[in-house]
Amino acid sequence: MGIKLLHTADLHLGVSFKSFGDFGRTVRETLKETFSKVIDLAVHEKVDVILIAGDLFDSNDAPSSLVRYVTEQFRRIHRIPICVLPGTHDCYSTDSVYRRQEFEGLRDVFIFKSGAPETKCFSELGLAIHGRANLTNQGACSSLEGLKPDSRARFNVAIAHAAIKIPGRHNEMCYTVGLEEIEESKFDYIALGDWHKCK
Repeated sequence: MGIKLLHTADLHLGVSFKSFGDFGRTVRETLKETFSKVIDLAVHEKVDVILIAGDLFDSNDAPSSLVRYVTEQFRRIHRIPICVLPGTHDCYSTDSVYRRQEFEGLRDVFIFKSGAPETKCFSELGLAIHGRANLTNQGACSSLEGLKPDSRARFNVAIAHAAIKIPGRHNEMCYTVGLEEIEESKFDYIALGDWHKCK
């Protein structure tokens, strides 16, 4: 028996789109609607786990109304676990949006909060999710460093918000994931975020 995952990233809710003028507000609302549709899809498809691989928010300065909107969407889900990895725009810093009261007491929502490897196990699914939160906007290290599959789990998934390490195509000061690391990781799946298009 397999598992069904829904993997999303980089919605950048609350992004200003200043250069868009008045149209920026329309685009921001469209992004919110997109997030709602992601939740709808998860329910419709009866997925086992939702993976959000960073930058759900465009900034840790997200307005309270937007944070409430996100947590309300999370509450619409019944018995579908959600794993959230802080990215670079919404990193798990001292002022992280994920430290706010709205995120306290959310059922079935797991937020990676450590810069060291963390694992969330779903024993009933035979699934282990492994990740490291981004604690700052930039970090010259591999986001897969120290992540290892759990031999007791049937399925091992890594979640990372990082640029693919390709010479000349990534910033040396960014979190990265090397192609060789991916090949040698032995994970069943790696849920990536950060790059918005092919480089």
